[in-house]
Amino acid sequence: MDFQQLADVAEKWCSNTPFELIATEETERRMDFYADPGVSFYVLCPDNGCGDNFHVWSESEDCLPFLQLAQDYISSCGKKTLHEVLEKVFKSFRPEIQRAAGLAKRSTCWESDTPQLHSDESSCAQDPSRPRPMYLFIW
Repeated sequence: MDFQQLADVAEKWCSNTPFELIATEETERRMDFYADPGVSFYVLCPDNGCGDNFHVWSESEDCLPFLQLAQDYISSCGKKTLHEVLEKVFKSFRPEIQRAAGLAKRSTCWESDTPQLHSDESSCAQDPSRPRPMYLFIW
């Protein structure tokens, strides 16, 4: 996969996440990503676009611990795609992004078939006919 195709994959991925693709460097095969509040990382892409030799890193020391999960995933057996690597990075940073955005302490309530964020769930009028989301976390 050529670098422009990888950049297109990254742009598409960004459209569904809080991250922005802020820079690409074709000669280095590098893509830089950023999300508020100061979450940044870059991906070095292999020449063939798929394989276990993607590399993720950050120039911010605060971000490096969050990348460990993605780095372990990349070094594990099997070929990885750019999308799979980016998803793993997003999973690593998600709690930090939510915490900073204040979303971790908010609930989603439905008003007129539109989800609305509230800082206190008691302010939501719960519709008993609408199922409540359940989340399963496996450690």
